[in-house]
Amino acid sequence: MYAANGAGLVLAEKGHFDVSKDIFTQFQEAATGSVFVQMPDVWVNLAHVYFGQGHFALAVKMEIRVFSQLSTASSYHTHGFDEKKIDTHVEYCKHLLDSAKIHCEVAEREEKQNRQKLELARQVSLAEEARRKAEEQRKFQANYNS
Repeated sequence: MYAANGAGLVLAEKGHFDVSKDIFTQFQEAATGSVFVQMPDVWVNLAHVYFGQGHFALAVKMEIRVFSQLSTASSYHTHGFDEKKIDTHVEYCKHLLDSAKIHCEVAEREEKQNRQKLELARQVSLAEEARRKAEEQRKFQANYNS
């Protein structure tokens, strides 16, 4: 199980997000129902993959799952959980959520700027059309008065 997690990490680091996502997902599906096989590391690594792909909402869902696992584990220490690992995951989750928030704010600003650019282009197009029609009207009036 540690080898699969490690392989997924290596693939994610090399940018093969889809393959690493498949490995982490298959690992978790195989481990479903077994408390002794559940590894919060896999959820965190899957969150890394989603974050790397820009799927911030999915990354946050993975982190919430880690939080729920860790809160359950803190009342009874099961295989794969210890205080240091819990603290590490909690800190990472905080960092991931902060990073996702920043990325969302940047994306919202970019979207607003794009909407403003589109509106400006629309306004310029309307002004150009109005100028063109006014020029045609002026030429028509000039020909009519001649």
